[in-house]
Amino acid sequence: MMNKKMSVIIGLLCMVIMVSWIVGISMEAGSTEPGTVNDPLVTKSYVDQKISEVINPNGSAGETEEMDMKAIYAYIDQKIAGQSGSAYVVVEAEVGDTIICGGGTELILRAGKATVIQGANGDGLADLTQGLDLKGGAFVPMQHHLLISRDDGRGIKITEKAFIMIKGAYTLK
Repeated sequence: MMNKKMSVIIGLLCMVIMVSWIVGISMEAGSTEPGTVNDPLVTKSYVDQKISEVINPNGSAGETEEMDMKAIYAYIDQKIAGQSGSAYVVVEAEVGDTIICGGGTELILRAGKATVIQGANGDGLADLTQGLDLKGGAFVPMQHHLLISRDDGRGIKITEKAFIMIKGAYTLK
């Protein structure tokens, strides 16, 4: 008789502990903040806000303007290249896009067609392969190593879908 009572008490005690444990887990799951390790699902607006904060740290956190994905990809490519030393990044550009380069940036047009955008003083791009200065409006030769000497608005305009290897600072518009 005593064994039977003891078994029932132990069984009830085990059930109380299990119910308490299950209730504790469900309460913990409902009390997490969105976007945390315990609740990783987030909304698109949350992701857009976080990207905006990274790209424009001085802007307001609640900005809802439409972000230019090409600019975001260019920013990410530059950050990756900056962390991996002096590596080239491959940029895919569409017809009408422009790539404006900073001083010391190197370009190699791997596929497609582009023309030269001259600098503020009319200076062009240095074609290191041929030893020439490519003036504004000139066609960019494929597989040529180009150098931008100053940060004065020089770059290339895409006239046929292109793939460009870039080392250095640039803005894709």
